[in-house]
Amino acid sequence: MVEKNTKGITLIVLVITIIVLLILAGVTIGMLIGENGILGKSQKASEETNKQTATEIINLKITNAQVDNYAEKQKMPTLKELSLLLKEDEEIQYITEASKVASVEYNVNSENPNKIYTKLKEYPYEFEINSLLKVASVDGIKIGNSETENNGEEDNKTDNSEVVSKEQYDDLVNKIEDLKNEMVSKEQYNNLIEKTENLKEEVENLKNHSTPMIDTSRPLKELRVNEAYIATEDCFFVGSINTKTGGWWSLNIDGVDICGIGQNGASNCSIAFPSVFIKKGSKICITSGADYYYDMFLDIYRVK
Repeated sequence: MVEKNTKGITLIVLVITIIVLLILAGVTIGMLIGENGILGKSQKASEETNKQTATEIINLKITNAQVDNYAEKQKMPTLKELSLLLKEDEEIQYITEASKVASVEYNVNSENPNKIYTKLKEYPYEFEINSLLKVASVDGIKIGNSETENNGEEDNKTDNSEVVSKEQYDDLVNKIEDLKNEMVSKEQYNNLIEKTENLKEEVENLKNHSTPMIDTSRPLKELRVNEAYIATEDCFFVGSINTKTGGWWSLNIDGVDICGIGQNGASNCSIAFPSVFIKKGSKICITSGADYYYDMFLDIYRVK
């Protein structure tokens, strides 16, 4: 008797298996691709993450601009001032009063604009900033109830959304407090600089009034008693008189007797004047009513 081999699979089982595999493959592919597929949702999530990151960067730049303007002017900036501060930022691609799509003018020309548009170089999104210095829209999509314009009329809706987080707000407050402290330190620094300048001026005055050296190589002028001389430059007077009798001689500068020398007796002696510094333009004269002297040494010397 011949026995049948019953091992293996039938054609029907094979077909059913293939159909099940095709169904599973279709379900899997449908979950991966398509608008609502895993890849599509992942791409949307990535796009939203990038948009949120760019929005946070813009908000941070607005906050930093407010801090800088407050530090300089002790007040929050206007929208015009904000546009000027953002224009100096190297990460900003453009600042304009109209959307880049609708305008080729990339400057803010109005003194009191209602809104401005800007874009970061590294991100493809255009941001609208309203007069409250808040991001109102991203690529034309409004954020919360931000103040916007509708058909040329102002939307009266108030902005109740929180554009910046509480952490950013606290950070802004801390920065302002730090700036206040730095302003006090800056005032103290300026006072120190002023005192330093005053000290420099006093040092220069001391240098100008310090005793200069006498150039004794040769006299600038040899004086005679009762002869007036007007100094043509800063100079020194050095002199002495030899006499055999009593007398009095005075050193007169600009009409004022500065010092005098003399003796009462009739002995032979030499009397010296103290050395005196003479400013340029001053009038110097040795005055005396006595004629009883036999030698004198009254010279004007230059200053080294």
